[in-house]
Amino acid sequence: MSLVYLAISLILTFAIGTLFGFSHDGKLSPFGSALAFFFASMLLFLGLFGLIHLIGSWRLESNPWVVDVKEMGFWNNPMYITWLFYHDHKKWAKWNTAIFSVFAVFVVSLFGAILTFTPASPPITPEDFWTGWAIATTLMLLFAFTWYQNYASVDRTPSPFPKGRRSDIPRRL
Repeated sequence: MSLVYLAISLILTFAIGTLFGFSHDGKLSPFGSALAFFFASMLLFLGLFGLIHLIGSWRLESNPWVVDVKEMGFWNNPMYITWLFYHDHKKWAKWNTAIFSVFAVFVVSLFGAILTFTPASPPITPEDFWTGWAIATTLMLLFAFTWYQNYASVDRTPSPFPKGRRSDIPRRL
């Protein structure tokens, strides 16, 4: 249910931002630039997180022996992330959240700086860029932390009995 509230609040924020995101000269205001940077960072973060989740699922399905390994070393081991995906989902999510949130903020900031500081007519002033960047970075890190808390709170331990099917419940004599 909290993801539904999160999605509704993001949609409302975007709608309000489109109304008040431009200054009188047609360029982005600090609020508009913060929303643009935040939504770009958020979409990049969610896209990368979803992609690495699909890759982890695919690699786990392709290498079923990873399930039986009790301990696995980190250094120079290409299957460690897949092993972590299965055995310690919270640690896997924490690593990916930290890496992808910083990467998303960096890439979007770099792209925004290129757009802002080009000699052609920039869509934003440098002062509004830095103000929007600071607000968007704060919002993005709060979003990533909230995403991790929600993702880690869901129990992903494999169960021998799938939920919801009565035929899988053992019968007592």
